[in-house]
Amino acid sequence: MNENWPRWIFASVTTHFDDNLGTYEIFYEGQKRNAENYKTDLFEVRMDGPYFLQLSPNLYDAKIEVNLLVQAAMDDVDFHKIHKMVGVAAKGFAKSIPVLQYGDGEAQVGCLDLMQDRRNREYLVISHFGQIDPDKQLLQATVEGHYQIQLTG
Repeated sequence: MNENWPRWIFASVTTHFDDNLGTYEIFYEGQKRNAENYKTDLFEVRMDGPYFLQLSPNLYDAKIEVNLLVQAAMDDVDFHKIHKMVGVAAKGFAKSIPVLQYGDGEAQVGCLDLMQDRRNREYLVISHFGQIDPDKQLLQATVEGHYQIQLTG
């Protein structure tokens, strides 16, 4: 197994969503946010994994979960804003995300493929949580998808 795979996967996912979430502010889990961000329309990209399964001496199956937190400030002008932002987030979940080898060049090592399978209940899942804190005029939702890739090395 290549020790760089987790970093390359994370970097490829963050680059993909940077390129596909429009003009909204984007944070990645672990980045610092200032206290005023609760007033802001934004996305927070979170990733669990990768989870590795060794299939043969040089072949690995890896899976990740990508979860986008969607945060929309409430206002009296656009009651659909959270749903519009969820749509942008859902559209950002591409069928395939190239995984690049960052460092000594940017060779492609494979593609993360969005897992979609009715039998195994693999869907792009949208969840709305509404107003989480009654003291903050803020709506939240998430969009979650699972990806898999096979890597050699």
